[in-house]
Amino acid sequence: MTKRLFTTDPHLYHELVSVERMLRRHNAELGPTHPGFLRKEDLTPEQIAQMVADHARILAENWDRVVGPDDTVYVLGDIAMNPKKGAFEWFAERPGRPVLIAGNHDEVAGFRSKGLNARIRPEWANTFVTITDFAFLKIGGHRVALSHYPYDGEGDREFEGGDRLEEVRLRDLGVPLLHGHTHARHQAHTSKLGTPMFHVGPDAWDMELVPESTIVEWLDYLP
Repeated sequence: MTKRLFTTDPHLYHELVSVERMLRRHNAELGPTHPGFLRKEDLTPEQIAQMVADHARILAENWDRVVGPDDTVYVLGDIAMNPKKGAFEWFAERPGRPVLIAGNHDEVAGFRSKGLNARIRPEWANTFVTITDFAFLKIGGHRVALSHYPYDGEGDREFEGGDRLEEVRLRDLGVPLLHGHTHARHQAHTSKLGTPMFHVGPDAWDMELVPESTIVEWLDYLP
């Protein structure tokens, strides 16, 4: 039986994100006074390069362990800061049928002047079965929106002037939303209007993909 799984913001080979995630993973059970506790400013270039490689490897292992050849994986944007650094090759080695919901760091995002044209370029068209800016699915009998962006909010980050890219976010009409973008640690939360939102990114799920069954449990729990 085929499955549907969800993830977002892999940021493959992106040094900043890779190192941040790997440090969090390494330091998870260590206090800041522990001799094994690592800080980014103390890392050598060799340690940083190893963390970037390990980040991509762990994401690959977690993907390959749960995704079958006919399964669909919805990737909710930001595959990399620069896909030419190996992101397309990374996806080519993975099983399953990836669908991309474009994020702000993807050159195929519709708000970019050349975004729609970029979608027909071989590296993008041959990597993803579909590329779109948002989608709606029926999950467990519920209508659910998929977007890179939450309806509102930036996670733990703050930006002068409020949320970024408000013009490309879906309008909050009460439809439960699966999203990425924030790199937040929380999973389920709500918009300013009280609409349920679910963050499916690696930062919230210990670098694992989120199976549809988890989404169904969340939806069934909602009032």
